[in-house]
Amino acid sequence: MSARLWAWLCLALPVGALAADAEPPVDNPLVFVADPLFSMEPGVRTVNSLGRVAFLYDDALASAVDVDETHLVGKAAAVTGRAAKGIFVDLPLVVLQAAFVHEVFGHGARAREFDLGPTFSFRLSPPYRELLSGYDPDGALATTSYEGSGVPDEDMAMALSGIEADYASAWWLQVGMVQRGGWMHYRDMLQYGVFRLDYAPSLLVDQGEPPRDLASLNDVQQYVTDLQLRTNAWRPEDREAIARNLRVGYLVGLVDPLLWLSAYHGIVTYGLMGRRHARMPLIEAGDWSLFPTMRYALTPFGPEHGLDLYAAHRGVVYDLYVRAGTSGLEPSMGLGARAFGLSVREGIKLGGELDVWRQPDLMFERLHVFERPQQLGAQVGVHVEATVHRQLGLIGRLGYKSEGYVLAQPLAAGPVGYLGLSITPRAVDASGD
Repeated sequence: MSARLWAWLCLALPVGALAADAEPPVDNPLVFVADPLFSMEPGVRTVNSLGRVAFLYDDALASAVDVDETHLVGKAAAVTGRAAKGIFVDLPLVVLQAAFVHEVFGHGARAREFDLGPTFSFRLSPPYRELLSGYDPDGALATTSYEGSGVPDEDMAMALSGIEADYASAWWLQVGMVQRGGWMHYRDMLQYGVFRLDYAPSLLVDQGEPPRDLASLNDVQQYVTDLQLRTNAWRPEDREAIARNLRVGYLVGLVDPLLWLSAYHGIVTYGLMGRRHARMPLIEAGDWSLFPTMRYALTPFGPEHGLDLYAAHRGVVYDLYVRAGTSGLEPSMGLGARAFGLSVREGIKLGGELDVWRQPDLMFERLHVFERPQQLGAQVGVHVEATVHRQLGLIGRLGYKSEGYVLAQPLAAGPVGYLGLSITPRAVDASGD
């Protein structure tokens, strides 16, 4: 995870609320789930919940500290205090969370999937690294070490998996926002900004020049190099074309309304107004609430762009998406649907998912295969949430997928799923809201 992310976050700190006169609903349940391989999706969901637990201190602080902001001195003190808290407490917590997801359940999940024996190391988060640590030419906040496989498709999957986990985290934050009728805590907005802007400095600069030291490549440099090897695009002009496509594609992917709404609300609604929750504008169509957004992903066969349409209706949240390869190297396309929160009886809710795709074949046994046949694939699954006692519940997912790439899922064919606990938070006083 790039240390230069710190500079970007200073420009894109998230904040809070369009409907200042309304009260936010109770937060979504905390989810703690796992599977035998500690794979990406359950890890992402669990760490996101742990990040929310870490921010419980903010609820207590908001209740304990009451500053009169109707006067200039009180307003100045409150804004200064929120800024200091954001820099020295909130941002380090979120950056550490993002680094953990990126390494342990991004690179680590893929390494465990390929049996590559990952190990991890972490450094101080900003600003404490700059304040307390000596000079370190390596700007990485955390690193994952593993046994290299030498198989192009595995190397590609490993290079992109950290950023893949970032984007999977951002997707679950989108789902949570729609489940709450558009409401987000500023904590979630800050998390969303960090996950969406991770590696932005590397993705926005020209990677067309091959790095001199191949042993110190970051994830984006490694991804471009592996994409060259996979497609036999070995000439300097080939790398320049891949890097240009990656940079332009990432810029297009930043056309994300939730990212910019989070940035605005984080600065204005939380930073200046002191309200910790914000309501994002959903499109109201009768009983339906809609929220469209753009998706961007790095895949084992090149970048993809897509569109998501979230829809909420009588407590059920749906997500319909379409995605397509935009690298110009190999064609790919896919579409899918998700549904969450369908109540079938008291205390039991169901959900479902379906993904279908046509993409280049993934080959984990052979090297130097430059022309891949297209393969059709699909994934189907069900989600279950069941209340066990008061706020405590069970949550699980069970499905099956064919071989192929779907965000945050194992690449091989086989059953997929996880099981764990959910805890529904009690309503808290949202003053500070």
